[in-house]
Amino acid sequence: MQLKGMEFDFDFSDTEDLQRFEKAHEALLNADTTGEKASEVARKQCAAAKTFFDTVLGVGAYEKLVDKPTSTLSNNNAIWDFVEAYQQAVDEAKKQQRQRLDKFKKYTAGRRRT
Repeated sequence: MQLKGMEFDFDFSDTEDLQRFEKAHEALLNADTTGEKASEVARKQCAAAKTFFDTVLGVGAYEKLVDKPTSTLSNNNAIWDFVEAYQQAVDEAKKQQRQRLDKFKKYTAGRRRT
């Protein structure tokens, strides 16, 4: 997977990578971001993003992807970059599946099984 021009050893079609992503994504969504002060909530959101990236892409990924670790905007931009890369991977997989199905139909059209 490529993010911000850097290559990470992650593949959405790999079941181990996908499972790690699912667990980290669930933890990100369920992160306790309650607090009395806005700064406390923002700090927890940034910490949750760090945990997500370092879990999914490997330790140190967060520092490579987030320009300003104390900025919720910088953290959110990195998350959205990941979401866009995910969507591209899904789109590519669907495209390949359609191409293969079309090829399969081409060679099996009109044939009946007996």
